[in-house]
Amino acid sequence: MLVRLSDGTPFKCALESWLEKHGIASAVIVNGIGMMSDVQLQYYEKGKYKTRVFKKPMELLSLQGNISLKDGKPFIHVHATLADEKGKAFGGHLKDATARVTNEIFLLTLDEQMKRGADNKLL
Repeated sequence: MLVRLSDGTPFKCALESWLEKHGIASAVIVNGIGMMSDVQLQYYEKGKYKTRVFKKPMELLSLQGNISLKDGKPFIHVHATLADEKGKAFGGHLKDATARVTNEIFLLTLDEQMKRGADNKLL
């Protein structure tokens, strides 16, 4: 399944809305390509997430993760690799971003329903 996000679209909000509209509760994010700006990448250290923010547009090289249900709504857990204008790559847990030009996200829907607990762990 292909999801396209247009220029200026808030990534997580738009993807969550698309998933709800199409009734998708569980899926694997196989890959994603495009461009993003206002990227918030996180990494986990000593029991908490640390966030790095990249304001300028970056090329989305890779996107993978999963979709599960939390409190009856789609929960997106995704990791991304992006490159700046010099080709330097950055990666981590994608907290949020803004789609630039286009984002093409490839999903594999699952029959088995995945659910998240209060601690965000898969049940």
